[in-house]
Amino acid sequence: MVMAGEVSSETKNELMREKIVEEACKALLLIETVVKPIEVKGDRSKSVLFDACILAKELKKMDERKRWKVMSEVWVELLSYAASQCGANTHVQQLSKGGELLLLFGY
Repeated sequence: MVMAGEVSSETKNELMREKIVEEACKALLLIETVVKPIEVKGDRSKSVLFDACILAKELKKMDERKRWKVMSEVWVELLSYAASQCGANTHVQQLSKGGELLLLFGY
């Protein structure tokens, strides 16, 4: 039997996580990204955080329809690339374990 207090506690924890994520997103959008990281650190920087902030700001400037179109096209490219990097045997092994999204793009 689930107690009301447990449900309330789980709900409160989930809401706190959502609030933290929302505030983190807002904070990331406030990061100043005038100078690109590669210009500051050259090729030594492995962090994509600032590039992600720049990308997020550019996406937010777009109207919703265009933003979703761009994101869907990028996902198709990423999935297509990933599918092309795996051999047929890898796909067959994954299918034998219950299916694989990349199969739709690979063949």
